[in-house]
Amino acid sequence: MNRSTDHLLFAVIGFVIWLIFIVIARTLGPEILKPESTPLLIIYILSIPLLYILIWMVSKLTGVPLNQMLVPLVVITMVIITLDGIVIGFTNIYGETDAQIRATAGPLLYGPGIGLIMALFLGRGENHTI
Repeated sequence: MNRSTDHLLFAVIGFVIWLIFIVIARTLGPEILKPESTPLLIIYILSIPLLYILIWMVSKLTGVPLNQMLVPLVVITMVIITLDGIVIGFTNIYGETDAQIRATAGPLLYGPGIGLIMALFLGRGENHTI
């Protein structure tokens, strides 16, 4: 594979991950994903180990070692955050009210940020090139 093919693969993975999380968010619905709720706090806390598992799965699926996942996660995150911005700005997929949109979009923005932090720690001492 070449770099542009790799980037396309990780962009597709980003789209698939985003789509899975949208289905999960829609399934949980406003009863679980509501501002300042205990279930929402639990989702934030549980996302940390779950993100590590997700990064590990993408690493295994693509053959990229865990300590070299920074660039792939940047591409994945770029797709997820771009899609979040489009959805928040132009649709009501995340909910009907501002509070519901915040409660749904929050974890979908928090997760990629935590994933990038994990990638930085996993790749300590690595020479990363884009």
